[in-house]
Amino acid sequence: MSSVAPLPPIHTRPIAIAPAGNMQPVGNGGLATPSMPYTCVTCAKRKVKCDKTGPPCSTCLKGRHQCHYEAPAPRKRKRKAVDDVHERLEQYESLLKQHGLIQESHQASPEKETPYHVSNGHSTSRSTPEPSTGRLLAGRGKSRYLDSALWQNLVEEELNPSSEEEDETENLQAAATSCALDPVSAAMFGSSSSAQSLVELHPIYEDALKLWEIFASRVEPITRTFHVASGLAIVKRAASNPSSVSKATECLLFATYHFAVVAMTEDECMEVTGRPRARLRSRFHDATRQALINAHFLRTTDTVVLQAYVLFLLAVRNSYDPHTFWILTGIATRIAQRIGLHRDGEQLGLKPFNVEMRRRLFWQLFPLDGMAAQLCGVRISVPYETWDTKKPLNVNDEDLYPDMVEPPIERQGATDMIFCLVRSQLNDFHHKTHTYLGESWETGDLTTIERVEAEIAELESDIESRFVRHCDFFEPLQCLTIAMAKSATSGARLRLRLPRGKAGGEMSVDEHRNLFRMAMKILDYKIAVRTNPALEIYSWHLQALNQWEPLIWVLNELRKGPTAVADYQGTWTKIELIYACHPEFTTRKRALNVAVNKLTLKAYENRANAEGHSMAEPSFIADLRSSLDKREGSRTQPMPPYNPWEPQSEELPMPIDPALAGDGDATITNATVDGFSPNGIDWMFWDQLIRDPDSLPMSATNL
Repeated sequence: MSSVAPLPPIHTRPIAIAPAGNMQPVGNGGLATPSMPYTCVTCAKRKVKCDKTGPPCSTCLKGRHQCHYEAPAPRKRKRKAVDDVHERLEQYESLLKQHGLIQESHQASPEKETPYHVSNGHSTSRSTPEPSTGRLLAGRGKSRYLDSALWQNLVEEELNPSSEEEDETENLQAAATSCALDPVSAAMFGSSSSAQSLVELHPIYEDALKLWEIFASRVEPITRTFHVASGLAIVKRAASNPSSVSKATECLLFATYHFAVVAMTEDECMEVTGRPRARLRSRFHDATRQALINAHFLRTTDTVVLQAYVLFLLAVRNSYDPHTFWILTGIATRIAQRIGLHRDGEQLGLKPFNVEMRRRLFWQLFPLDGMAAQLCGVRISVPYETWDTKKPLNVNDEDLYPDMVEPPIERQGATDMIFCLVRSQLNDFHHKTHTYLGESWETGDLTTIERVEAEIAELESDIESRFVRHCDFFEPLQCLTIAMAKSATSGARLRLRLPRGKAGGEMSVDEHRNLFRMAMKILDYKIAVRTNPALEIYSWHLQALNQWEPLIWVLNELRKGPTAVADYQGTWTKIELIYACHPEFTTRKRALNVAVNKLTLKAYENRANAEGHSMAEPSFIADLRSSLDKREGSRTQPMPPYNPWEPQSEELPMPIDPALAGDGDATITNATVDGFSPNGIDWMFWDQLIRDPDSLPMSATNL
């Protein structure tokens, strides 16, 4: 039986046929010669053979179908390689010119080339922020801000803010893969390099709601990073089923739980949760860190993750050494810039609710990063001219809801936002003026000093008319706002005048008395706030507020003896109250605290010499001596392993800042304290106090 050869494969790709318009029939008995160069539309759709005659063609004629011919679209001409290169080169040159990276054919004047002039190597701050040239991509709760010509010209589908994380859940199934995706997030916190389940660490439903209530009443009025109604709904939903929450929400939950424990005392924690505060704080601290690692916070574009990270930083700012903390706030600042918080959401076309929440988060992070920078003796990392985010609106939380389509109408007077708005106005004023360090006294520029004096008075009047006059002194948050506003403006005036002594040491007696009176006024505000029982709920915040300049100035005056101070005994009573309000002064081992403590002891020794050693030594002086003696004794002992990421409980001494320990810290001696004099004041860097207690910079408000 003969085998049948297989048929050749059928080619589905059409083969071009030359036009046959001039072809003639072969003969009377031959087949019709094709008269059309292409198949009719009907045969093409039916995928049958067409003889290309007619119309109609024989196939359509036999089947009684409508037959018509339609010429196909012309094929695209293949681009030559040279043409393609030239076109791309022209496009790139256009982009570079558009963004000022190369010059046009004509030369522009130097004034037109730069947005502002440069003099003596220092740029002058502009009065208005740079116009936004970036682009915000938002979706599925994430956002990404692009301000680069390279990225802006890619299509939006290629820049989906969530595309980087679409496969995250699938990738995280293997720990090794998770580590490869983002090894730095874990390295930053020194924890496990892989994602870990935290379901077992969630509190039970009842405890979760109790912790949320503590957070909402003690933390949220100061921070205002939440919409309370929305936050409560999230907590209820997540606490009822912890295994169903997203990684971002889990970060936020543990950050609020941790902050709530920080805001409670030991007795309150036992009453609310039935567990020791130190143990619970350590548990939620570690859980928050691991949750941030699970969410890959270093590469996140999720505002919720950044929100949780900022809350975490606020809660640990008293526990981490300043240099470590400054690095951590710098990370938050970079994440915020990536998300686009430095650009106002209203200009980016976001919904009113999202606009307001982004503003709140930015104005919480901005002063926090500035405070951390100044504690390390460096400038802020976000210059004023690089952001245009407006201040939050003066509204209550009840005026906001996620689906709103129009911005809420601002209220007049005191609202839920009063504390944050006053703080924002004070910080904004400081960064706009750049004059609180008092260089004008050193140069003798009295015109500038008078201008700043007028600006401070205008600031004080504006805050008074917009906020303070509407405050109820018996309402805790509003009482704290009044004290902050008055203390901050008084501190601004003090810091403007302090370098006067350095300018030549020719301060008159009246100038000395005025400075002392200003310093005492600030300390009076501090004592009034710390001794007010209604403000105990904000003690977690007040512990971080140490306005060192007035304290150091007063101690220096006390060190001169009874003749230098009008109310010598009364002033010492207030110093004792300051130490009673801040017991951490004697327990913390940071070099800044040590320097101030030694100055206090030296001032008291002069008092004892003047009044006789028969007087009873106050308990806080005895505590200072004991603390310093232990510190000196510990210097000869080997240092234990130090992890700057670990928070310290109140029962344990704070770790010595590794950047300030060693030789630099050893220079804090009695001789250094003896050298404290207004004639040598240099208020530029915090850490210079370690070598010379005369240097102590501060922002407009450290509140």
